[in-house]
Amino acid sequence: MSIITNSINENSKKFYCSIGALFLGIIGFVLYLTTGIITGFTEEYSVVMLVIAAIGISTNIIFSVKRVATVEVIPFVAYIICIFQFLSVNANYIIAVVRAIDISSVSGSFIATIVLFLAAAVIYIAGFALKEKRA
Repeated sequence: MSIITNSINENSKKFYCSIGALFLGIIGFVLYLTTGIITGFTEEYSVVMLVIAAIGISTNIIFSVKRVATVEVIPFVAYIICIFQFLSVNANYIIAVVRAIDISSVSGSFIATIVLFLAAAVIYIAGFALKEKRA
């Protein structure tokens, strides 16, 4: 517990941005797991996306309490890669929506997954850009 309180005392804004990004990343990950397979368009989950999302979430947890300046952008990069991987895996679905083949609108969960991972990346990098307090 003292690790968390020390992290909050060092720079509370950076800590809270990191925690906010963590929650958004976890919600996006769970949303992908619950609605990631789109019948007729996506037959299986993207293992690459699952691994990269897990890496992003786990490093976000670590870097929330321990700052390592050289590799601290890993969660941001992981969340961005998740977005591109998600779009890549669902290319057939996007094409079907654009051409109105069997479906004419994008599902809310599809948009929400992208928005959650994007928000996690933006909030994390915004917190990363904040200057640390000097003693």
